[in-house]
Amino acid sequence: FTFVIRAWGYSLMSTAIAPITGMRSLVYGSPDAGKTVKNESPVFEAIAERIAKNLNLAKHPINVTGSRNQENKEEKNQEKEEQNQEKDTKKNQEKEKMHEKKHGKEENNKANQEKELWLAADIEGHHSRIDGRFYLIDVARLLPALPPRANARADHLVRLFRPEYMRTFCKAPISPDVFSQFGAVEGRKERWLEAYRAFTHLCHSVVPMAVEDLIKTAAGAEDAESLPVSE
Repeated sequence: FTFVIRAWGYSLMSTAIAPITGMRSLVYGSPDAGKTVKNESPVFEAIAERIAKNLNLAKHPINVTGSRNQENKEEKNQEKEEQNQEKDTKKNQEKEKMHEKKHGKEENNKANQEKELWLAADIEGHHSRIDGRFYLIDVARLLPALPPRANARADHLVRLFRPEYMRTFCKAPISPDVFSQFGAVEGRKERWLEAYRAFTHLCHSVVPMAVEDLIKTAAGAEDAESLPVSE
């Protein structure tokens, strides 16, 4: 909790310090932009599930270290290997064997590292060793992002669906990590499509309906004012 006291031209801010101890108390989420992702407490996962279902959020896979740069490097390496195969078959056979071994290890590592979360990956859940309570921090990205605008930087951090829409009007659960770097590559297009469908529904159905309700309310108020008032 944060309290701000303003008096005699001064502002005093008082912030309660949560009894958490960084990585030692972390049981859910990522504190380092996806390099480490935890989901170690069934109790906290049940709490996260309740929050997610209340806001119509989808459980989604997260890649630890999931970087697009690493994926691009792998693609470029594969292209180079294909070109080398045409030049020297013997050397490339050895390279293929080495690549298969490395690729197998990478797949095993990815399988071991991939986590599924209900909340955005950079939302942290902590189990305090001091008072035994659970704490949820860094909830700025609790809700899914709207589809990004062209040439806009970090749009997924500032343009989010409203909780009222997610609870009442959104037809399908949406990943809170949609359009961010945290979501796993597999199934990414489907998660994007769900967000685009929700945004289209918001713009073409929900907003016009809200405007129509406001017009009716305003018209009703005008009619009420025009009625004669009995003394």
